[in-house]
Amino acid sequence: MRCTCGAQLLPDSLFCHKCGKPQRDLGPVEPEPVVVAEIAPPPPLPPPGISFRNKLAVRTGLLCAGLAVLLIQLVPSPLLGMIWMFFWLTVAGFVAVYLYHRRSGQFLTVRSGAHLGWITGVFCALIFLVFIALAALDTNVIAKMTEQVRQQVAEQGKSGPDVEAALKFLESPGGITTMIVGSMLVLFVFVGGLPMLGGAICAKVLEKD
Repeated sequence: MRCTCGAQLLPDSLFCHKCGKPQRDLGPVEPEPVVVAEIAPPPPLPPPGISFRNKLAVRTGLLCAGLAVLLIQLVPSPLLGMIWMFFWLTVAGFVAVYLYHRRSGQFLTVRSGAHLGWITGVFCALIFLVFIALAALDTNVIAKMTEQVRQQVAEQGKSGPDVEAALKFLESPGGITTMIVGSMLVLFVFVGGLPMLGGAICAKVLEKD
């Protein structure tokens, strides 16, 4: 068997050893399969913790605090004023945890629920402090407060130079400042504690569900 160039070919030769001409139709060359390595997806990010850096937690706490303070102002009667405040402050923390769960899909632990309730309570206290600061600028409000203190002292039958000196101190700028600072401390302890309780209760209820 010879090639067109005249060279003598070996049996079953695919190419001419002289000119390199192919001696038979080899057909299409199938490409080698490309092996694609599977890349594992990155692990899911852990849910954000409850803190003031968590924007959703801050927005939820501020919303519930504003609604709670608004509802607290609608006191049905002076006798029910404290119970009314206890109720809505606790509900504010409860609702804050519930709304956060609905918006994020995250189930909070009892500790995280209490933390979100505390954030709600801080906002409640700040709103109340704004009201107190505005009231302190009104001399009529201060006069009414000191008059109420005098009436309570008179009803209890207490009198004397020490009592009179204490009442005069309350009417002075230093006494007014003392009352405002004392109110701030009570607000941050009392107003912040009840929403914490409500938040912890809601987290426990959602945990059971």
